[in-house]
Amino acid sequence: MVREMVMVQVGQCGNQLGRLFWEEVLAEHSEHNKEGIFDESMSSFFRNVDTRYSDPLEVPLGDGTRPISGLRARAILVDTEDGVVSETLRGPLGELFEQSQILTDVSGAGNNWAHGHLEYGPRHEEAVREAARRATEFCDSLQCFFVLHSLGGGTGSGLGTYILGLLEDDYPGAFRFTTSVFPSEDDDVITSPYNSVLSLRELVDHADAVFGLENQQLSAMAQREDRSQNSQGKHANPSQPLGLQRAGREAAGSRDAHPAAVTRQKERARERERRLALGRRWLRTPQGLGGEPMFPILEPQQPRRSSSAGGGGGG
Repeated sequence: MVREMVMVQVGQCGNQLGRLFWEEVLAEHSEHNKEGIFDESMSSFFRNVDTRYSDPLEVPLGDGTRPISGLRARAILVDTEDGVVSETLRGPLGELFEQSQILTDVSGAGNNWAHGHLEYGPRHEEAVREAARRATEFCDSLQCFFVLHSLGGGTGSGLGTYILGLLEDDYPGAFRFTTSVFPSEDDDVITSPYNSVLSLRELVDHADAVFGLENQQLSAMAQREDRSQNSQGKHANPSQPLGLQRAGREAAGSRDAHPAAVTRQKERARERERRLALGRRWLRTPQGLGGEPMFPILEPQQPRRSSSAGGGGGG
């Protein structure tokens, strides 16, 4: 039975979406898995590892009744700048991601599809292949790769579609799904229409399914949320990205917002922190009394020796 999914987060938008995705997935599992058991549904998104080792030791799924030792996301984080990825690693779920699965550069793709696809793609091809190989080695029955990216910038569009082609070459039997964020009509990046058109050609050739999101519609959703929470509607700005609108609304606080809206906002913040706290307890192997591990160390199984005296000819 196919089971595991490997998430590939590319560019600023892809890594910001991925951060929220992992927060929600971890929170959902922590809500419904009160016993802390690593079962098949958990193994679709996470690895169960013993974190007492510098390179965490894999704890096999077995019959689906083993306790959670420490979770690691089945994810590869890629960006040509390190700002968003560093922010993720400094955040509450930083331990969820392995350093060996993080690929960053420093200069960015300059909102240029060709720079991401033709420059950064070949430059980091071997590192991407190695990260994908390592991620799939820990899968018993790989189902798909899921690429998160935007089409308006240079990294998500150019490097993201280059990686999609690599995955098709190396893992033709695995599905390739993407969540692709299309730029707004009034996007201030002048190259975004060209980046999107060039990316669409690659998506047609290499993706099995594309889940498109319109940035403009996400912005409209944020405005409707503002109007429902704030009777005066002072903080909605159609030209601002979704995250900036929310940040502005939170900064305004109780000064301008309706008291009921402020109360709901605080309640949501407390609920989010509560759910995150539930999930964070699974990121590190618990220690028992006196510093002893609660879970047994799983020694690698030694290969059997042949019982025949002269067996084992060279092959």
